[in-house]
Formats: sequence, C-alpha cells, structure tokens
Amino acid sequence: MTFTQWTELYGIQVKEEKDFLLTSSEGTFFFAPLDSLLLKEKKELLGWLNYDLSLLLPTAVAVKRIDGGFVTRHLNVEGILFFIRNPVTPFSQTAEALARFQNASLQLNLPVKELSSYGQWPELWAQRLDQWKETESSYTWYVKALGENAISMAKDAWFDHDPRGSDAPVIARRSRHQQSFYYSLPVNWIYDHPARDLAEQLRPLLFRRNGAAVSWLRDFLTYRKLSRLGWTLLIARLLFPLDAIELAESEGSEEQRNLKRQKLEDKISLYESNLKMIIQLGGQRTAELAKHLSWLHEARRVNR
Repeated sequence: MTFTQWTELYGIQVKEEKDFLLTSSEGTFFFAPLDSLLLKEKKELLGWLNYDLSLLLPTAVAVKRIDGGFVTRHLNVEGILFFIRNPVTPFSQTAEALARFQNASLQLNLPVKELSSYGQWPELWAQRLDQWKETESSYTWYVKALGENAISMAKDAWFDHDPRGSDAPVIARRSRHQQSFYYSLPVNWIYDHPARDLAEQLRPLLFRRNGAAVSWLRDFLTYRKLSRLGWTLLIARLLFPLDAIELAESEGSEEQRNLKRQKLEDKISLYESNLKMIIQLGGQRTAELAKHLSWLHEARRVNR
C-alpha cells in the first residue's frame, strides 16, 4: 500500500515504513498481521476491539479506517492498524506489571470461545514434540524426555482442577517473543492459565546465572499467588523444551542451528539448577515435582 493509500483509508500522512512500522505526521503506527489467526478467531478478536481495552493496553489503540472497518490488506497480508502511544521496543515487563495485567484481564471479562488454549497444553505439546525432527543423540533423548515429562505433568494437573480464583483463565500472549510491537497487541492475545505468561517471562532467565529467575518469581508472588495447580503448570511449562523445538523450526543454515544448539546444550546444567530453585520455592506444593527433575538429571548423566 502506498503512502497515499494510507491517507485515503485512514487519513494519516505516512512519511516512512519499515517492518510494518509507520512513521507519520500524527505519530507512530504499527500494522499488525492477522495471518496466524483462523477466520473464527479473527471474528472474535474484532469483537474484543469494540471494548474499552485501555486498562490492558494503555500504550496502543486500534485504528478504524475512515469507512469504519478495522481490517486492511497490506503487502498481501490482512491486518489491523494500531496507533502506538509509547513507541519503545523491545517490550519489557516487570513482575508487578504482569500481575496487574492478569488481574485487569479478569475485570474486563471479554467473551471467549475461539481464542483460548486453556486446558489444551498436553495435546498442543504432544503435536509439536511429534513434529520435532533432530538427528538422534544424547541431546535429542534429553529434549524428548523433557517434553514427555512436561506433557505427563500437565495432563495429570488438568485432570482434576477448578478454573476459578487464581486459576481462572486470563489474557496471555500467543507469541512469547518480545522484539516487536506485535507482542503486546490484542492480535497476540489468547485466554489461558496465568502460568503461561509467567513461565514465558521466566524461561530465558533459566539460562542466566545469579538467580535471576527465582528473584523475578519472588517479586511476582508478592502481587499474585499461585495455587498448587498453578505451580504444577508453571513447572510443566518450564520443563517443556520450547527453545530446542523452536530452534529446529527456525530458518537459517544448519551450521547456524548447530551453533545455537551447542549453546543450549552447554547451559543444560544451569537450566536444571535454576529450575530446581524454582521448585524449591514452591515448598510443599511442588515437593512431588522435584522427582521429575532428579530423574532427568540422573538419566542425562548416564546417557552422555
């Protein structure tokens, strides 16, 4: 779409565009693609945009075309234009901000049918693990073991749960990658258990030293508590080897993937150590879960 067409459709004077980010006389806009959503999911999302989302989305607002519609096709992709009030990336979120976001989403009470993965983790994870392809090695054995343990843990947890209180579904993010405005916008929202976003905030910290993951989680728990189910799902999600699976799915040369894979392997002990500290933080609510990590650690040592 040309700069003139942006003016015709939205009445904005675009000066520059790069990676769906538009700079105009009126401010900064971001064109958020909808290509990852099914038709019925798009319809539900468009219904959400008619609500006041300012409590959850203070930094952006969906922009209607002059004729009143939200959806526009640009570069052969359907999407929604958002005005960005505070154009700062990458997105970063404190523990307090995540807790407040989850609490606010409970107050909003959006109608949900299609945009939800609440209770579906075991099935979704099993599909991804089945599709994961790597050359057999001690590393691939370990990744599969992580995935199978995570699936088993989540399946057992969901078997007997009460979706109320601290376990009620909240708005979470489909994509966990925070290097784009897309991350925080409604096009990336999905209803799920609060442990989803919490785990994805903690996941990169599991590969860092100095107890950053435990410190972040302690901070979060001062604002929002976890039930026994919440703790179990948090540990299960952190066990699931999402980094290894996404690496195999990523673009780039085999040499690049091998280098990144080696970095992951080199940090397995650090990952296990941080995860163990998180399990210990849960006290009695997570004591039974420690056996999964102990077994994996011992099995990894034997299979080297």
